[in-house]
Amino acid sequence: MLGGDAINAADLQIATSLRLLMSFDDLRPHIEPRPAGKLALRAVPDFPGKSPPVLPPEWLTGFGSQSAATDT
Repeated sequence: MLGGDAINAADLQIATSLRLLMSFDDLRPHIEPRPAGKLALRAVPDFPGKSPPVLPPEWLTGFGSQSAATDT
């Protein structure tokens, strides 16, 4: 679906969960530029609420890097 315009039920389930995670200021920059983040913004453009950074920075070390995803 990521290439098309229609959003199906599975896309909507994933997109709404990601959109909720994107309400956290420390997670949004890691999710938003990815294809799934773009889908989340398309499915739910206006999401109520916002949370300031709350996660310890060391939890986000390597988050979103290609090397972290391929080292497992």
